[in-house]
Parts: sequence; C-alpha cells; structure tokens
Amino acid sequence: MNNKNVTKLNEKQRVTPTSKVEKAVHHLITGIHAGHYAPGQRLVESDLTQEIGISRGPLREALKILAAKDMLDLAPNRGARIKRLQREDLHQRFQLLETLGTLAIEGLPDQDKKTLQQNTPYPLQTEKSNVSLTSDHSPTILALVVNYYCHLAHLGQNSLLADYIFKLNLTYFAPHIMRTLDVNVDILEKQFSKVKDAILQADTLTAQKAHQNWCRQVLEATHLLPASTSKQGAF
Repeated sequence: MNNKNVTKLNEKQRVTPTSKVEKAVHHLITGIHAGHYAPGQRLVESDLTQEIGISRGPLREALKILAAKDMLDLAPNRGARIKRLQREDLHQRFQLLETLGTLAIEGLPDQDKKTLQQNTPYPLQTEKSNVSLTSDHSPTILALVVNYYCHLAHLGQNSLLADYIFKLNLTYFAPHIMRTLDVNVDILEKQFSKVKDAILQADTLTAQKAHQNWCRQVLEATHLLPASTSKQGAF
C-alpha cells in the first residue's frame, strides 16, 4: 500500500461516530437559533438523517445530548420535540438571569476602563451602528446580553456562574422569545447601554440597577403572555 492510500485510509478513520454526533448537535443547535426549528416542533429522524447526512445511531445520541441541555423533550415512542417554553418557565429563566447577571457584575474585578477593555475580546462599549435595532434584529439584543454576562463572569474568574448563565438557553431560543414578547427593543438596547457605561466607569451599583431594570422590562412582558393552561400558553 502506497503512502497516498495510507493517507486516505487515515482520513476515513478520523470520521468517528463522535464527530458525527457533534455534527448533528451543531446542526440542530444552529437550526434552533436560526428559527428553522420552532418550539414544539416534532423532529422526524428519517428527515434529519438525510438532512445532516448521518445514520440514526449518531442522531439519537445527539438528541439525548440536547435533551440533557433542556433544549429538546424526549418521550418513549413519541420521539423528540423542540423544547416548548411555558410562560412560567420563561419567567423563571429571566428571574434567574436577573440574579445571575447581578452576581456577574458584582464579581467583576475592580479595574479601570483601559485595563478592562484590554482584557475584553470584544468592546464593552458598543460602537454606534448605522443599522437600527429593529424587530428584525431583536434576537441580537437578547443574545448580546446573555453572552455579555457570561463574559463578565469569566473576567471575574467564575466559570461556574458563566455556565449557569449560558445554560438558561436564552440565546438559542432568542428568535422565538423576542417574537413572542411584546417589548420595545430600542428601550432594551438603551437600558443595556447604561449597564455597559456604568461598568466601564466602575460604578457597580448603577450597573446592577440598570441590569435589573432591563430584566424587569422583559419580566413584565412575560406576565402579558397567556397562562400555560391555555393552548396559547407555550411557544
């Protein structure tokens, strides 16, 4: 066997079941975040195997992983469905974001603006964009807020806190959440700017208050959703 054939064989061997599982997980997570899979939507295995290009074995492992992440519901003989968030569930997630975000701000090291920005992989002070944050861009503000507090937790060397914030899964479901809630995106964006401005000035109390006001705007919107006992009480 020549060297070229050996190389081809090694490349084939690298395509392991684990990589196929990761491929399926990535495909589904990306699809949920992009809105291709709606909450409550049933996932048909035969369709997904063709769509992703894998067999049922790796797909089922991927479904189990996403169910463990609370992104899917798996039921015996009923298959998998994208997680359907109840009003109470959504309200609790934003209550947790309020608490966890407050802790992330509180745990931020006491650094001046220059040092803080040097340790930040993206600017804490967002530059003005020529594109307005319209309803079409509304998922952006929710994803930005969640990722921002995850980063603050990492700056405070609290990876466990960052993990808790990330596992609220608000980023993945952002398109569905923001389409469902009746919130003024421009107000949310301005309130979030107050959080960032206060942090850059090392004003922890003002930053926490602005963050709490941001969360309470969203929490008030969740109260306007139908109760979970109604057919419209979940999304």
